[in-house]
Amino acid sequence: MLVDEKEPCLVRRVYSETPLKSGYEIPITKGEVCDLTVFHQKFDDFKEMLTNEGYRENTFEISDIKFDPTQNVADIYVTGQFGARIKVNIEVADPDNFIFRLFREDILQDIEKGDLEPESLVAEIRTRYRNAGFINVVVEGPLVKKGDGGWLVYKFKVIRGKKFRISQVEFIGVTIFEVHWLARELGFVGLIGKKTLDPEAIDMSKKQLIKMYQDEGYWDIEVNEPHIIYDQKEALANLKVYVDEGQQYILENVEIYNNKVFSKEAILELLNANVGQPLVQERVIEFEQRLKDKYVSQGYLYAEVKLKVEATLAKKQVNVKIRVDINEGVRVQIGIIDVSGLTLTHPRVVRRELLFNTGDWYNIEAIDKSRRALVGLGIFRSV
Repeated sequence: MLVDEKEPCLVRRVYSETPLKSGYEIPITKGEVCDLTVFHQKFDDFKEMLTNEGYRENTFEISDIKFDPTQNVADIYVTGQFGARIKVNIEVADPDNFIFRLFREDILQDIEKGDLEPESLVAEIRTRYRNAGFINVVVEGPLVKKGDGGWLVYKFKVIRGKKFRISQVEFIGVTIFEVHWLARELGFVGLIGKKTLDPEAIDMSKKQLIKMYQDEGYWDIEVNEPHIIYDQKEALANLKVYVDEGQQYILENVEIYNNKVFSKEAILELLNANVGQPLVQERVIEFEQRLKDKYVSQGYLYAEVKLKVEATLAKKQVNVKIRVDINEGVRVQIGIIDVSGLTLTHPRVVRRELLFNTGDWYNIEAIDKSRRALVGLGIFRSV
């Protein structure tokens, strides 16, 4: 185990190619310890502060760090510009109220943190209103004006139109779920009144439906984009969801060879599936790595696990056989523990934090916890 506690490198100078505006300073100062992680975190915080103050196109970054090993110091070079100070305003043409004003403020807070290209802003504002049910929303602008204090104001005009709600949902091709239960489970039906037509929520419901089938062993499930029929007069929408379920995959048998350390039962627990029951594809994919990790946790660093999955189409299902071939290899023990790199600290300070000893079986978790404990002492540059 190598511990480094040399005298830390210090910042000698900080250079900025752009003079900073009054009231702003580069977040790295002369005399600081050279810690790249801290430097980049400080610059992330600096850029976020500028963004929150309207400089949303600022480009400040650390362009170079030059180390002088002879004096154990570093010079920091910073590039970038403040950019324009931008504010976004949304004017709604339709009748407004308190709820809509809150909704508009939420949009402003979100979009001003992202891409401020006019086309991107129009697309984002339109998407946010569509996700609130205003399917026919029109976004005009921006009208760009110079405001007080050097601000650039982007002004958009929004014509909301009618708010659409879901009147009916049809599932075509669904056989294993009760459709009324399914509509409620996926959020298409509200407890009171009709649900708002939200394209983003519909897409999430589609993904949820796919996951529900996958959890029942349907590896080949396909759900098409919902077909939406609009009633413009009543501001209602009918949804048709087309599903191709495919076949259900059933675990027929698991054969395990050359396992001596772990029993078949212990290994099958990692698969989390029973013979004769639906088999989730994701669990099969994870099974091989989980079994390898189990061996490594017990000191078998060189264990090899090979999986062979054989699927056979039956009349109404697909039967799956899994073969697991294991080469356990040798179990690794911890030998001599050598603590080096200390000049000021007594070795017992390091050793008392170690959760392993000579002769113990190799345990990656104990080693990682020991390293974190040593780093947590705050007296070492690296471990």
